[in-house]
Formats: sequence, structure tokens, C-alpha cells
Amino acid sequence: MRIVALDSGRLVYANNAALVIFRAASFEDVAGRNAFEFMPEVQPDGRTSEEIVIEMNKTEVASAEFVCNRMDGDTFVARITSRTIMYAGRLCSLATIEDMTEEKAYHEMLERTAQMEKEANSLKSRFLATMSHEIRTPLNAILGVAEIQLQKKNLPPDTEDAFLRIYESGDLLVNIVNDILDLSKIEAGKLEIVPVRYDLRGLVSDAAQFNRIRYENKPIELDVRVSEGTPAGLIGDELRIRQILNNILSNAFKYTDEGCIALNVSSEPAPDGVVLIFEVSDTGQGMSVSQQERLFDEYTRFNTDVNRSILGAGLGMGITKRLLELMNGEITVRSEPRKGSAFTIRIPQGLAGDGACGAELSDMLGASRFRKASVIKKRSSRARACPI
Repeated sequence: MRIVALDSGRLVYANNAALVIFRAASFEDVAGRNAFEFMPEVQPDGRTSEEIVIEMNKTEVASAEFVCNRMDGDTFVARITSRTIMYAGRLCSLATIEDMTEEKAYHEMLERTAQMEKEANSLKSRFLATMSHEIRTPLNAILGVAEIQLQKKNLPPDTEDAFLRIYESGDLLVNIVNDILDLSKIEAGKLEIVPVRYDLRGLVSDAAQFNRIRYENKPIELDVRVSEGTPAGLIGDELRIRQILNNILSNAFKYTDEGCIALNVSSEPAPDGVVLIFEVSDTGQGMSVSQQERLFDEYTRFNTDVNRSILGAGLGMGITKRLLELMNGEITVRSEPRKGSAFTIRIPQGLAGDGACGAELSDMLGASRFRKASVIKKRSSRARACPI
């Protein structure tokens, strides 16, 4: 510990540690010198050294940070703590000096690193957003051409199949681009939640129908149920809730080769409306504990080494969790390898009316409102018992 004693501002004692920090050869080099000789007149905060010392002397024990001068002219940052004592029969100030130079440099390095990381992330987000927009424009043109061709009657089977592959591949790329755009907005803090009135029945029906058609080449049964009393009219960000539900259902289809996927919709009363609850369970591959811990990390996909049919960039679950956090919602998962997974999503929503959904939603899953439905052939499906 570096200790000095001052009588009327002049040094009357300094231990060896204090001499080392000031780079003095002996006490005689500093004896009797005014303490302000070891400080610049003005400190970095704009106050004079004398003003700070006067403020410290108003209390029995005080501490402040100073820039100090060594005997050889170098400077260092010090934290000085002083207290009043009796020394050699006189009232003096006893000061302990702590060299803060390395700690100060370390914190400044951390601040610079954090700022550089922030700037790098901002640059990355701008780059991804710009590139995604540039990619999406020609993709939309390709999708438009493919869709027009698929609407034509009596196309040769090979031609129809080729345009269908173009459409499906382009649609996958558009979804990846949209995920990248959403992620860049979230990281930049620019993604806003926009509450609107919406019909829960239509939202659930659309999500179920879309995924049923998208993955109808798999022998999977999709069972959709809505609990009695679940309100039909809600207030929330319909676009993002659709995105969340589609992400969860799509994830279940991706990692289920055959069997069943169950979607249960319910609600609980809340002070400002209700808590909307989606429960999605499947009979798929399931996940280990370590996989569950990484599930919501960006660019994470499981089992792609053995199942090449699992497509996507691995952004959906991470975006889902972030969107839920923006809406004060939550997502939990239960899973075991080879036994399937069960996701529970809870989202606070406002009420937009008194109507309620029915007990089942199967009657809503008839006519498709999706573009690919007219050109994809229905395939038979086999399923085992569905988890409820």
C-alpha cells in the first residue's frame, strides 16, 4: 500500500511503496514538497486539482481519482483516499494511493472493443439487409413467372414438374431472405410490434393449411384442436404471430418423417386480455438435452448430416424466440431423442370481441387459399396415434 502524510499540503512521510510509484530514489527527493507538484493543475474532468482536494477535505474520509505526475515526468491515473490523523503531534492528512493505470487502460480497451463490435454488427446488419433486398427482387420475378406457368392448363408433366421445382426452390430462398431481414432488424433494434385486430380462426386455419400442403409428401397427420371458449377476436401483431406459428409447425414437419403433429390452441385470462397458448407436439426425431440448449441459437440445424431433406438456414427458431420476447411472450420445449418434441408458446393478447372459437378447427381446413395447392397432387398419408 502506498502511503503518504501531508502537513499543510506538504509531504512529511512516504513509505517505500509510495516512493516506487512516484519513482523517487529516496524520501529526501520528495520531503517537504507540495502535493500539487505531483498533479497537473487541471484534471481530465475540467476541475482543478486544488478544487478536488478542497472538496475531499470537507469530510473525514474521502476518495477521488487523479492524474498524477511521476518524478521522471510520466503520468499515471491514481485513486487517492485521504483521512485526517494526528502525526508527530500535528493534524495531518494520511493518503493512500492506488495506481489505476492498468485497470483504466483495461476498461478503455473493453469500451473500444464493445464499440468496435457494435459498429461491426451494425455494418453486418446493413450489409445483410441490402443484399437480402437485392436478392429478393429477382427472386420475386422468378416466382411470378413460375406461378403464371403453373396456372396454365394441360402443361406437359415434365414441364409442370420443372416449374413446380423452380417455384418451391424460389419460395424457400424467399423465406431464408425474409428470415435474414428479420434477424438484421431485430439485431438493429428496428423491428416493431404492430398490434391489430385479427381473427384467430383464420390465422390458425391458414397456418395449418399452409403447412399441410407444403409437407404433404410426408405421411404425417396434422391434428388441430381449439379449446372451448378460446376468443376468436384478438388484438396483437397478426403478422408476427403467423410467422411464429408457421415456424413452429414447419420445424415439427421438418424433423418428423412419419406419424402425427398436433396443434392445440387455448387461452388463459390475463389482466389486459388473454394469454394465447399454442401447443405443438410431434412424433419426430426429438432432441437431446445439449441440442435443446442450442435450439434457439441462430444458424442452428440438427441431424442434417443424416437427413439431407431438412432445408433452411437455421434461423426460424432463434427469430421465433426473439419475436416472443418483443411481445412479452415465451416458448418452452420438452423433448427426448426418437420420442418427439412438444413446444408451448404463450403470448399476451388483447381482446377484440366476445366471440369464441369452436371446439375443433377441422372444418376450417377444407379449401386452400394458397397458390401451390392447385398444382400439388394429394398423396395418401399414414399416421400413428397423435400426441395430444
